[in-house]
Amino acid sequence: LWLLKDNQREKEMGTTGEATSTFGGRNLSCPEDRGFLDFVPASYLLPTDYSLFLEEYRKNPTATWIMKPANKAQGRGIFLVSRLGQLKKWSKLHNSKNPFQAIPMREPYIISRYIERPFLVGGKKFDLRLYVLVTSYRPLKVYLFREGFARFCTENYTRDVVDFENLMMHLTNVAVQKHAEDYNETHGGKW
Repeated sequence: LWLLKDNQREKEMGTTGEATSTFGGRNLSCPEDRGFLDFVPASYLLPTDYSLFLEEYRKNPTATWIMKPANKAQGRGIFLVSRLGQLKKWSKLHNSKNPFQAIPMREPYIISRYIERPFLVGGKKFDLRLYVLVTSYRPLKVYLFREGFARFCTENYTRDVVDFENLMMHLTNVAVQKHAEDYNETHGGKW
């Protein structure tokens, strides 16, 4: 059971899309949240937060970023960006007017700084799936189910730029991994 400390505040929740944007997007980049959420990489909702993203990008122009559609699942529409030119080219394909003008696009995207040195198990990226039950937001009461699972990539991780488009190395989504040659249909990359 977790309760918020006096100096913490809960985030407002709306529809599923709003929750995705809130927790995966700009609200986690607020300076006041960085203390207890320091494990979350800088994240922005595009096109709305483009100028904030650009400011962060200019601090470290050699960083890699990951783009994710705010309201999609199963690894659809995810790609890595290492140069601002790639992002501008992508934005022109999705918006016929000025890139990142604050107007509605077909769909908003979340851009997050890519964790270039992730924790690996057996040389492979993974994510943990844990289940929680939230019974109250005020005060915040969260119950953690004792069982969860990990999803693994089928290919060993490397930081080589040549492998940027190799989703089998970067994404743990079963919908992506099931197309790999080494995919194990018995456990589906889940342990």
